[in-house]
Amino acid sequence: MEFLSHSRTRTTFAALFALMIAMLPIAVAAQSTAPPRPQAPTAPVIQWANVKTALEAPLGTRLYIKANLVSVGAPRPESRQPWSLYVSDSTGTIRCVVFQDTWAKIPDTSFLEPGTRLDLYARVGEFRNERQLEIEQPNHFRRTPGTLSSGGAALRSDRDAGRSFSLFSIGSINITHVGQPVRIRGNVVRYTESDNERIPFRVIVRDDTGEVEGLYWKAVAEKIAPENRPVVGQPIELSGIVGEFDGKMQVRVDEPQFVSRTFQVNARSPKLTDENATARAAGFGAP
Repeated sequence: MEFLSHSRTRTTFAALFALMIAMLPIAVAAQSTAPPRPQAPTAPVIQWANVKTALEAPLGTRLYIKANLVSVGAPRPESRQPWSLYVSDSTGTIRCVVFQDTWAKIPDTSFLEPGTRLDLYARVGEFRNERQLEIEQPNHFRRTPGTLSSGGAALRSDRDAGRSFSLFSIGSINITHVGQPVRIRGNVVRYTESDNERIPFRVIVRDDTGEVEGLYWKAVAEKIAPENRPVVGQPIELSGIVGEFDGKMQVRVDEPQFVSRTFQVNARSPKLTDENATARAAGFGAP
């Protein structure tokens, strides 16, 4: 009986093995006719968008955009923060970020001056609930072919002729003014020079309503007349474009004549409140 039991077991295993072999072609055929697995969706690419489209595009969208450079903001010393480039067109203004390792690979940054027309390829991102464009490679932005560099006299004249620097109290400048020209007056609290062409000169200016950081590059600093260079504790007037970095407002100066100490500050003059600063700014302020 034991022999018969082992014989039946071997017969059962043999039958199961034969059945598996017989079903193998069916399984292979079913696999070959099965629909392909869906691939992960790729981020859309938009050809030559405007700023408004970039502000409204889904996160992760990659796009090409033509816009004018408004300002360049350097990271804080010894930080890992990115460089900030604000660009604008007729539809709005947006911040572009370039991380320091990418910035270090740019062979020549001299063309990155306010007023330059740029071609950009970037990814739509977000920081503190604000849309931004992330430039990931040093060759993903360039001066638009066929345009003058911002150092060209013709471009500079056109740019200066089209903007008016109205006087603002420092405390009235806020995020709604980014990209717009302002003029401020106050006393120099701190002044930092730079020997590095990639790091701007910084001057902290304070009036009765607050303080703000003024920035300008070495190329500008070298052309400022000696009598107009910042001196700690002395009054100064800066004219420039409003920027924002790390939650703080900045005034970015792009011409040496926009730094001046040859004026008088009247300490008894009334303060510029938000309301009358807006009125004096000819519509630049928030309503």
